[in-house]
Amino acid sequence: MPLQSLNLDEEENLPKGKEEKKIESTVLKVFNEKKTGRGISRLRIVKWGKWAPTLEKREFWFDEKVDPPVEKTGKAKGFKLEDVDLIIANIDEIKTLLKP
Repeated sequence: MPLQSLNLDEEENLPKGKEEKKIESTVLKVFNEKKTGRGISRLRIVKWGKWAPTLEKREFWFDEKVDPPVEKTGKAKGFKLEDVDLIIANIDEIKTLLKP
């Protein structure tokens, strides 16, 4: 299967003609936060828009093209053993927060 190339707008790294989506989120709890090479990784419970809360591990990075730098949402990541240990240690609170 051939790879598709995207025609990106260099300023925003979005396909030309596409606008950045504005999705509201509410962070209910951050269980862990670690600095990474480019930014921060957080294990957290978050509610995206009208959907039920979810447990996620997500990367965040800083857009340094603006002053002051702005935090941007990156990709969701898989759990590691230390994340699973943290989840097990906080399972009762996590179950309570995940209820819609």
